[in-house]
Amino acid sequence: GHGSGLNLSAGKHLLNDVQAVGYVRTRYVDTGEGSSDFGRIRRQQKFMSSMMHKVTSAGTLFNVGKLTAFLRTVSDAVTVDTEMKPTDLFTIAQQLQGLDPKHVTFVTVPYANDNYSVPGVGSTVLADPVAAQGLYDAIRNDSAIGATDFKNRPTTVKPSDVSVQVLNGGAASGSAGKAAGELAAMGFKSGGPSGNAPTRNNATTSIRYAGTQIAEARTVQLALPGATLVLDDTATVIQVILGKDFVSTTPIPTATTPAKPVVTHTADEKLCTTN
Repeated sequence: GHGSGLNLSAGKHLLNDVQAVGYVRTRYVDTGEGSSDFGRIRRQQKFMSSMMHKVTSAGTLFNVGKLTAFLRTVSDAVTVDTEMKPTDLFTIAQQLQGLDPKHVTFVTVPYANDNYSVPGVGSTVLADPVAAQGLYDAIRNDSAIGATDFKNRPTTVKPSDVSVQVLNGGAASGSAGKAAGELAAMGFKSGGPSGNAPTRNNATTSIRYAGTQIAEARTVQLALPGATLVLDDTATVIQVILGKDFVSTTPIPTATTPAKPVVTHTADEKLCTTN
């Protein structure tokens, strides 16, 4: 648990409050969920699942004294908006008295890029605008949510499904036409005539795309592996702005990369123990 102060030996452990905080905050542990942030999310889901089992099995929701003490602890540990009152939490808890943990589903918002750089902020996670919208709609409409209810878009698509325009923003003279010809030879469609970008002092090559074009942008990035993806919801086609680093494109494989599956978990999975 490097970074969180949690040090546990191999095997099962009954966690106290301090250890539980260390468990949910641990980042630098490879447990197969992908990046450290997503591993941390999954551990938090496991903790919430265990907490739900603990509360329901102890009869806390049916005992007014236990429930009041529990909600007092919860309210001290979480942040709620100004409209939420302690009595509201009590009412919600009472409504959950008959809830079966197997009917509680944990979902991680589908993402397009788990290492998306934002100037002035740093590395962030960019939600997949198409798949995530399906999740948001399900929540808004109070619909059941499962792994088959919404899907990530494909990670990449066929070049013939992508329209791309190339502009020279800092590369050697003639580079835009050269790159456009190379992309056309790979099967990409023309999204407009090549030419010069408004500014010609870009150090690195960028690929501008609208949020719904992430798969198309990734496909172009295969041909320009050093290029940076830049989200621009005003974009109508994929636009490559060549920088001073541009030399040539890279031939890309013809097969598309399948979408990452959307994984869901239910609270019926008792995966960690709390005290």
